[in-house]
Amino acid sequence: MTVYGWHFTGDKLRDGSPIPKAGKWLKVDGELILCAHGLHFSREPSDALYYAPGPILHRVEVRGDILEADDTGCARERRIIASMDATEMLRYFARM
Repeated sequence: MTVYGWHFTGDKLRDGSPIPKAGKWLKVDGELILCAHGLHFSREPSDALYYAPGPILHRVEVRGDILEADDTGCARERRIIASMDATEMLRYFARM
């Protein structure tokens, strides 16, 4: 099953590795655990914002084993489809 979602980052991923190029699949082994182990995403950008470590917003595709809660999910595989620096959009949102 393929699912589309959103994911925020800073200049690097949370584990310190560089942001992969669009189209490159990342994969994790081991047990998926929400907010602890897996490749995370949210179905809505506003939900992803709650977990955002930085202003770079990515449209992502996830597949394989997937766990989901109300506002977040984690998957076995994830790839970036498109990215944008959402700094100005986030500042506008904060002002509203």
